[in-house]
Amino acid sequence: MTTSLAFRALLLCASLSAWAQWSPQVIEDFTKVSTTYQSLDQAGIATFWGGLRRSLRLNFNDADVELWKTPLFRKGEIEVYLSQKDHPAPLVVFLPGIFGAINEGLTPTMIDHFEKLGAHVLVVPNILSVPYVTADPIYDNGVVAHEAAVMEWALQESLKRLGKKVKGVHVVAESLGSMVGVSWVALHLEKGLPLDSLTFLFPPLDLSSALPNFDGVIRELRPSLGACEKPLLIWKLFTNFILEDVPTSLTQQEKSCFAAEVVVKAFLKSATKAQLAHAQNIKGAPTEEIDSFDKFFRSYRPELWALIEKKDETLGLAYWIKRIRAKSLLPIRVLTSKNDFLNRGLSWGKFLEETKLPNDHVIILNWGGHSGPLGMKEFPVLLEKGLNLNGAK
Repeated sequence: MTTSLAFRALLLCASLSAWAQWSPQVIEDFTKVSTTYQSLDQAGIATFWGGLRRSLRLNFNDADVELWKTPLFRKGEIEVYLSQKDHPAPLVVFLPGIFGAINEGLTPTMIDHFEKLGAHVLVVPNILSVPYVTADPIYDNGVVAHEAAVMEWALQESLKRLGKKVKGVHVVAESLGSMVGVSWVALHLEKGLPLDSLTFLFPPLDLSSALPNFDGVIRELRPSLGACEKPLLIWKLFTNFILEDVPTSLTQQEKSCFAAEVVVKAFLKSATKAQLAHAQNIKGAPTEEIDSFDKFFRSYRPELWALIEKKDETLGLAYWIKRIRAKSLLPIRVLTSKNDFLNRGLSWGKFLEETKLPNDHVIILNWGGHSGPLGMKEFPVLLEKGLNLNGAK
């Protein structure tokens, strides 16, 4: 290698290193603002609070949901969201969390964040959302292969529509969307296709532990569902969550009651809706109310639950990160919390050791439960600094 080529290679490595992690300032900012939210000490109440704060936002998304034709679903089409700026801009591909549809729940808020950063935005509904299930995915080649094929098809179709207006492609995945995102990105890179960054927001370290952990939390909180009188909960909701940024006068029992509203009631209600959508496609599929993720997956995706039961390595985040790192120096960032109940009994330290990712690729907050900090009022600014889509120094 000539001296000139060696110098250019060194500069490239330095540039990739600078982009490959959260900046020291972003890490410091996340740590600093977290002190404001220490009263959200239970994982469940933090999860409830974050979801509520995000759902209360007024969002003004730039585009409408469209039906795109594709042979990857038996219905021949799937809902897709693609917003376009009228000038060259980064493309953010967002993969919503569990049950996340495009135009309801928490997804519109995330779309709004990315659009305000000046990006084109592409969203396909979560694999367990009603729109995705209703479209009737064809899993002939396996769950992972299908989900990766859907995301690759959506990306390539978007790139055709955007043409020369794309200045880089950045993938951001939340919760269960992270497992779809990481496998798709690994397969994408193994085909030699380009990508600019990958960011995970509260990913499960391993699905074979995450979903049983979720069921464990449901069992723990189920006795708290209805344990607080409804008029009291409504009053506490107004005084602690609407009038205040952070609740300051909740008892431990009240925290558990609110946690049960989201972890038990809301999540299982979404699972039941998805199961009913599945029953419309499959004659004889159960239509009863879902009371656990075990029950839901055994009915809807028994082949995936079989992988969970045997703890298949392909359900682990580290498995796919290692495949990514074997092919690319793609910038990877993770935001999570110490008490995310999906990752009970698992170690981020072991993950970093196994993947050989440096510590500054992962921010682990002292609070937050599952995705709670995404509801912080400071989050949009921290997200902008962290993603650094426009290359600010």
